[in-house]
Amino acid sequence: MTDTARSGRTPGISVIFDIDGTLVQSVELDDTIFIQVLTEILGKITIHRDWNHYRHVTDQGIVAQILAEHGIADTSTVLNAVKNRFTHLLKTSLATTPCPPVPGATEMLRELQATPALRIGLATGAWREPALAKLAGAGISIENLVLSSSDDHHARTEIMKRSLARCGGSHERALYVGDGLWDKKAAKELGWGFIAVGPRLKGRHPYWINDFLDPSWPDIIYRAIK
Repeated sequence: MTDTARSGRTPGISVIFDIDGTLVQSVELDDTIFIQVLTEILGKITIHRDWNHYRHVTDQGIVAQILAEHGIADTSTVLNAVKNRFTHLLKTSLATTPCPPVPGATEMLRELQATPALRIGLATGAWREPALAKLAGAGISIENLVLSSSDDHHARTEIMKRSLARCGGSHERALYVGDGLWDKKAAKELGWGFIAVGPRLKGRHPYWINDFLDPSWPDIIYRAIK
């Protein structure tokens, strides 16, 4: 970590991380199993592979909108069926082929947690149990980290707000780190700073890194904060 970050020159910054595609290279597996389960349980339905079609790009939000678009009632029962089947298949796959961490993510989280000026949390659109399985498979410990998920709310902004509250941060000094356009939109809606990670947002945001081995990390935190 650089001297700038170690010094904690801007105290009280909260850095909240997405998980899939941001900390863990799990997007392809996650999408594949998610679509498989939706088709298996709901049959011939329209699933938009561009997740930006959905108002809330979270596990719960996407399933709820698909059910509404197809006039499927008893949403609670169907949601639980999708969630349970998805969790089972994902954990089965991870047991033999875990998803690797985004380069530098494991060490980065340890270093940030050791920086007194920063508060660190996780806010994912995934359901909690699958999210924990992906993190564990990638060797990322969440000991002493707060985690908010799609189990907490269907809206990403609400998930982010809950993670921020749980780590004791304030909206005035909050920063979200994510890999999807929906992450960027959510940060903008909340008035948070945003750092884009990975290929999907390359060239689409001024504060961008390919991964956490990027030489601009972690000083970019202090440039991206609002």
